[in-house]
Amino acid sequence: MLKLAQLLHQKGLDITFVNTEDIHKRMLSSGGPNCLDGVSGFRFETIPDGVPTTYDDDDLELLVKHVESSCLAPFLDLATRLMDPPTCIVSDGFMSLFTVDAAQKLRIPIMLYWTLSACGFMGVYRIQALIEKGLVPLKDSYDRSSKKLARYNQLDKGFLLSCIINQPFSQSSQSHVKAMLKLAQLLHQKGLAITFVNTEDIHKRMLSSGGPNCLDGVSGFRFETIPDGLPTTDDDDDLELLVKHVERSCLAPFLDLATRLTDPPTCIVSDGFMSLFTVDAAQKLRIPIMLYWTLSACGFMGVYQIQALIEKGLVPLKDSYDRSSKKLARYNQLDKDESYLKNGYLDTTIDGVPGMDGIRLKDMNSVIRTTDLDDAFLTFCDKSSQNSHNVSHNIFHTFDALEPSIVDAFTTMVPQVYTVGPMQLLLNNIPKEEKTTDISYSLWKEEPECLEWLESKEANSVIYVNYGSLTVMSLQDLIEFAWGLANSDHYFLWIIRSDLVVQESTALPPELEKLLGKKGFIASWCSQEKVLSHPSIGGFLTHGGWGSTIESLSAGVPMICWPYLWDQLTNCRYICKEWEVGLEMGKDVTREEVKRLVQELMGEGGHKMRNKAIEWQEKARSAMDPGGSSFLNVNKLFEEFITLTRN
Repeated sequence: MLKLAQLLHQKGLDITFVNTEDIHKRMLSSGGPNCLDGVSGFRFETIPDGVPTTYDDDDLELLVKHVESSCLAPFLDLATRLMDPPTCIVSDGFMSLFTVDAAQKLRIPIMLYWTLSACGFMGVYRIQALIEKGLVPLKDSYDRSSKKLARYNQLDKGFLLSCIINQPFSQSSQSHVKAMLKLAQLLHQKGLAITFVNTEDIHKRMLSSGGPNCLDGVSGFRFETIPDGLPTTDDDDDLELLVKHVERSCLAPFLDLATRLTDPPTCIVSDGFMSLFTVDAAQKLRIPIMLYWTLSACGFMGVYQIQALIEKGLVPLKDSYDRSSKKLARYNQLDKDESYLKNGYLDTTIDGVPGMDGIRLKDMNSVIRTTDLDDAFLTFCDKSSQNSHNVSHNIFHTFDALEPSIVDAFTTMVPQVYTVGPMQLLLNNIPKEEKTTDISYSLWKEEPECLEWLESKEANSVIYVNYGSLTVMSLQDLIEFAWGLANSDHYFLWIIRSDLVVQESTALPPELEKLLGKKGFIASWCSQEKVLSHPSIGGFLTHGGWGSTIESLSAGVPMICWPYLWDQLTNCRYICKEWEVGLEMGKDVTREEVKRLVQELMGEGGHKMRNKAIEWQEKARSAMDPGGSSFLNVNKLFEEFITLTRN
C-alpha cells in the first residue's frame, strides 16, 4: 500500500495514509521516532481497530468481526476532520467491508487494491463457486482452532442475478428486444447471471421465428415472461390503450416473478420506456435499477424536452389534428392534410435544447404532434424520460464520437451516463469458442436465401430496402416504391413484411413483379446486420429507426431516409445534416423521387456520403476496440454492477 501511495504522490496527488494505531506504533518502533514524519502532501493518520488489548492475535475470526463492526465510525470521523476532505479512497481489498460503506456515505469513489497475486485473489473470489459445487465446506473433519489460517470472503455475497427488462410493446419490440438482448449477452459474457423478461406475446413470437429451442437457456441465462395486461381482443394498433395497460398491469406480475425466482434479483436493467413500472418494482424490491435507452442520444433528447416544449408554449400544437385514425394518421403523426404542416409552424427553430443547436419542431419526436396536453402517449413518454433522474445509471446505445455534444449535455442532466454502442461490434470481437450465448434476436422468420443472392453481386452494387418492424404504408405507396426501384436500374434487396400494407395484401401487379424480378430480390425478413455487412451492399433505404441507423453506420453504408414516426424524424435530421451520410425522402412517395435518390446514392453523387459512412464505421470500431470509449464503459458498467449489488 505504501509503494502505491508513493507512486501516486510522485504523480502529484495529496495522500493521507491511514493505519491502525497498532501498526503505526510498530512502524515507529522499527523505523525510529521520525520515520513517519510527513512531507508536503503526504501524511499519516491512525484509527483504532476496535480490538481489545487482551486480544489473542491468533484469533483471526475475532479480528475480522472487530474490523467490520468497529472501524467504520472512526474512519468516517477522521475523513470529516481532515482539513482537505478526501476526493477518493484507495483501500486494501480486504478492508472493503467498511471502506466501501465509508465511500458511499462520503459520496466519493473508491478503488480496491488487492495486494496479493491474481491467482491468489482468484482463490478467494471462487469461494462462492466452490460452495455451489459442494466442494466447500469440507466434508471431512477439520480443526479450525489454529486461527492463523485466513478465511476472508470479502467479495460479493449475492451478486447472482441481473434482470434485463425488454420493451413489451408488441408493435415496436424488434429493435428494443435486439438491443436489450445484446446488452444482456455482454453482461452474461462478463459473468453476470441474467434473467431476461419478455411479455408472453413477444416470447411466443421469438419461439415462432427462431424455433422451439431457440430460447433454451444456458448456464446463468434464462428467459421468463409476464403478461402485458392486454385482452386478446384488443386492437394492437391502439397505442394509447397499450401504454395505459403497461403502466397499470405490469407491476404486479413482474414483482410476483421477481419474488418467485430461485436466485432473487440484485439489480434491474430496464428498457427506459418501461420505467413507469420497473422503477416502482426496484423500490419495492429494494434493489438498484439502471435504465437502458435503446434509441439515440438525440432521439432521447426529443422526449426528454417534452416538458420544456410545453413550458415554451410550443406543445401541444394549436391547430386541429385528428388522431382517430389509428394506423397511418396516428402512428405516422405526419398527416399531410393538417394545416400546421403546411403553414410552416413545424419549421420553428427551438432555442435552448442542450447539444442540439438549430433543431426544429419538425425534427423532434413525433409524439409532440398532438393538440391534447393530456394525450396518453405524450404523457407516457414525458414521465418515462423524467425517470432518468430516479435511477442510478442511464445507458445509451450510441458512442461518444457520434453524438458528443448531446452526450456531454446529458452527463450534467441525469445520473451516470454510459454509452455502450455499437454493441454488435463488441460481440463480434468475442471468439466463437468463448461466447457464452448464441441467441436469435428476430421476431420474424428470416430468409437466408437473400444472402445467397447477394453473393452473386458486385461490391457496392445493391441497394437494401427495409422499413423496419413497425412502418406501414398504403398499397399506392408500395407501388410507387416498386416502380422507383425498378426504374433506377440498380440491383435491390427489398424487405416486404406481410403486414407492411394497411388492411390490404402486399401483392403487386403481375407485370410489375416480373419487372422487379430482373434486378431485385424480395424477402419478408432477413438478418439485417449480415446484409449490411455484405460487400455487395452500397446503400440502405430505411425508415431511420435507431437500430437500423447504428447498424448502417457500423457497416459503413450510406442511407436514404423515409422517416415514419417517433425518433426517426430526429435520426433523419442527424443522418442527413450532421453526419452527412444520407439523403432525405419526402413523405409523399413518388416513383420519380425514389428513382432519383437511389441513382444519386448509388452513383457518383453518393461517393462523398460513402466515404463519410466509412469514416463513421472506423470511429464506431474505435469506440469498441480495447481502450475505446464504449469498450471502457461496458467494463465500467460491469464494475458498477458489482459495487451496486454489494452495497
